[in-house]
Amino acid sequence: MRPRLKSAVFLLSILSAGSAATAQDESVNPGINESYLDPNLSAIKWVERFEREGREVYDNREAIVEAIGIRNGMSVADIGTGTGLFVPLLLKKAGDQGHLFAVDIVPDFLARVREQ
Repeated sequence: MRPRLKSAVFLLSILSAGSAATAQDESVNPGINESYLDPNLSAIKWVERFEREGREVYDNREAIVEAIGIRNGMSVADIGTGTGLFVPLLLKKAGDQGHLFAVDIVPDFLARVREQ
């Protein structure tokens, strides 16, 4: 049996509904996520950018997941899951009894994660 993956769009909606203006006012880099809100954003274009050799996070993804200390049966939240780079590794660590909540503001990213 595979670990369960849950797209937590509802959680993001709840969290962002009450704090969107406040978070923007307090941001050290206002507007940094605006490009991700484009309704025509394509996950495939971002896969080429995020999931490539030579990108530090990509090259060290296994060590990053190992350092988190996830154990079998844990529930894990991948906030800002993006293209789902960490999803397979996190699911493997959480094991059959674990859960993964993949959260992102980009619907196409979440659709890609569901397909994987």
